[in-house]
This record gives sequence, structure tokens and C-alpha cells, in this order.
Amino acid sequence: MLTLALCHDSSKARTERQRSFDPHMAYLRTVMGDIRFAGPLAIADGAAVSGDDRLKASVFVLELTAPRAREVMGGDPYFTNGVWESIQLFGIDDPRIAPATPPGSFANMYAVFCAPAESSHQPPDSAAYRPHIRHATDLAATPIVEGQLSAAGALGTPPDRETWRFASIITGKSLDAVQAVVDADPRVSKGDWHARTWSIPLAVGSWITARKAG
Repeated sequence: MLTLALCHDSSKARTERQRSFDPHMAYLRTVMGDIRFAGPLAIADGAAVSGDDRLKASVFVLELTAPRAREVMGGDPYFTNGVWESIQLFGIDDPRIAPATPPGSFANMYAVFCAPAESSHQPPDSAAYRPHIRHATDLAATPIVEGQLSAAGALGTPPDRETWRFASIITGKSLDAVQAVVDADPRVSKGDWHARTWSIPLAVGSWITARKAG
């Protein structure tokens, strides 16, 4: 089972991330066998992995049940020391995984989260999600993983009420290029769907190792 953790930065993340970086990395090494993909999320390309105001969150894909993922994420120094103020957990239903396909550049990785808008009457199911992902990947990106999300709890109180229903981690030319493709999807441009796109400046995990080896 795959569990996705979306970790929201706190107001003191910039300074605390620098102080907690080494303990965080040491902790990750103890649980690396369960990490398929992990990286910080930034609102612009070129962000540094520590001490950069453009970092806003982190994403993990863990091959763990949600209860065990909760334990692992709750023990991370980034959470215990206040870098992350909250962590949302999601099961990834019917995931599409392509870890063995080498991307054009390991630096150009992006995360796209989607949810039906509150005013939308479209069903939030995979039948609607697949065409959306085909739109994005056919024009701009190679998927690392994508799938429908099911809420599986949280640590702390998330800073917003967004309940994401779909997620994809992809490679692409740039954040602007990926965002433009996402925005051009009719579901997004008509306001039926809400989407958020982040740049991933650095990633670790077995899928990255497999892709590099491939």
C-alpha cells in the first residue's frame, strides 16, 4: 500500500529547517527502505533545499499503511521541531507508477494536486482524473507516480480545508510550462477543478534510484 504525506511548512520553517536539516536527514536514513519518493515543494524553480522562502511544503510517498506512515512522519525532526505545522495523509488508490523510465532531467520534477471545486458537480473519481492526467503528461511531462487520493488522517491541523483527490509527480520543462498545461485543461479553466503545482528541487527515495539506474 502507498501512502502520500503532504507536509505543510510552519511560519518558522525557514530558520528551523536549517537547524533541523542534519537530524532530519539522519532520521530519513533510518526509514529510507520505506520511502519511494520524498522531496520539498517550492513555488518557483531553482529553490534551495534549506533556508529558502520559496519552500512551502514537502511530499512523501511511502510504501506503508496509513497508521504506520503516521508513526514515521510524526517522528521526523522536521515535524517534532516545528518545520512542518501539519501533515495530511492520503492513500493512493490505483496508482500508476513509472519509476524505471529515465526522465530528461532529474532537476525538473513537479507535483500537481487536484480537487473538484466546491461549485463543481463533476464526480471526483478516476474516470475524470485520467483524461486530466493524459492532458498534462501528453503535452508536458513524464509521470513518476499518479493516482486518486483518499483521505487517511492528519497530524496537526492543516492550514487550509483543501481535501485533495488526485496527485501526480511528474517531470517537465519548467514550473511555468507545467502550470500552463494544467491551467489549459478544460476542467481547470472552467473552474470545475482546482489545481496546485509545485516545483520539487531535490528528491530521494527508491524510485529516484531506480530511475537513475535505468
